[in-house]
Amino acid sequence: MYVVYEENSLLKEFGEKYKRYKREVPRFIPKITPYKSEDNKNVIINWKDGLMYNFYAFGIGIAFIISAFTLNRNHLYLFGFIAPALWFFLRFFDRHLVKIVNRK
Repeated sequence: MYVVYEENSLLKEFGEKYKRYKREVPRFIPKITPYKSEDNKNVIINWKDGLMYNFYAFGIGIAFIISAFTLNRNHLYLFGFIAPALWFFLRFFDRHLVKIVNRK
């Protein structure tokens, strides 16, 4: 199972901090309350990057749903193309064009 491999590599990398985290956070079923420790008091969540990172998968999911309800494979191709293309454009714009504009 990949989870066990990933946990072992995290244990090697973070040691006691990861052991503490593993005791407090369930493996598969998340808790409603957030994990709190001394290490993550000053963590700032970047919602914009998080949403941008998941936009691609969300768009592909929407494409499958639209295709399933309409029973038209062309919708899958159309929306399945739009989501990655839009994701790429938004990532490219955010990472490169904004930096170019801000330099001036």
